[in-house]
Amino acid sequence: MRRSIILNSPSIANIFRIALTSQLPAVHAKMAEFMKPGPHVPYDVLEAIRAEQGWGFWMTYFSLYGSVEMLPALKETVERAFSAVPGVRFKWREFSGGPGAFVSAARDVWEEEISHSVIPTLAPMGIVKSRGARGPMSASRLSSRSGRELYAWYLTAKQRTVDAGFDMFADFHVYPRNVNSLSW
Repeated sequence: MRRSIILNSPSIANIFRIALTSQLPAVHAKMAEFMKPGPHVPYDVLEAIRAEQGWGFWMTYFSLYGSVEMLPALKETVERAFSAVPGVRFKWREFSGGPGAFVSAARDVWEEEISHSVIPTLAPMGIVKSRGARGPMSASRLSSRSGRELYAWYLTAKQRTVDAGFDMFADFHVYPRNVNSLSW
């Protein structure tokens, strides 16, 4: 079995993170009344946004690295590996630089909430002001859970955040032997 096709640590986002970091004014307008200090965005609102936009509940961000000749084969390998997952869809962006040139952040890469292009960016800092002057509370745990155990943990954590009146911004970074659960 081949390994190491995806060479960076993929990040897996839940619907709240997807909606919050989208650049869609209509999505932000639906969330606006809940983004004041105090309330959280109800999951029925997030579900309505998800259905309207045609998004899944989860989105995974990752990068494939290689020469322009290798990338189509790497892409095909990833698509084949995920083909058994019901409803999976891929959205690809290629950052290849110009002929004979390295990838340039200014020329080739636009803002990303989490950079998987290996080009440093301060764009993610804007999310700190997503609720005006009140920044997010964050917790990060390192775990070696299986996918099933991680999902069970997510469901428990999600319910606890709902019960406490908080939003669950889930951002799981997947490594070969552990998962870093960035949640706020």
